[in-house]
Amino acid sequence: MWDRLKQSDILEAKQQLRRRVDETLLRHAEEIKGIDNDVAEVETLNRLVDAFSDKFGTAPAAAAAKGADGASPNNNAERPASRGRQAEADDRRGVGARTNFDAFTRAVSKGERGW
Repeated sequence: MWDRLKQSDILEAKQQLRRRVDETLLRHAEEIKGIDNDVAEVETLNRLVDAFSDKFGTAPAAAAAKGADGASPNNNAERPASRGRQAEADDRRGVGARTNFDAFTRAVSKGERGW
């Protein structure tokens, strides 16, 4: 029985492989579509964060003011103007951010600096 292959066996194997290839391509297309949707959501979130930063003068908007060499023209440009002495002292001592948005702002600015 296993000594000989029939033409019908070969055709059946080809059909099974074709079905598997088609299923794989369909799954791939669905995954790409999902990834494209995720990218669109991230881009929308990024635009919203930029708009929020522009409106309230937070660090991500100030990071955009950096020069082409990545250096900030003003050392205080990465900190919001509304922060007081205590917040600056906390930063020097390594104390964490006071709000979630401060933590987010710090993480974004560190990411832009390559830390």
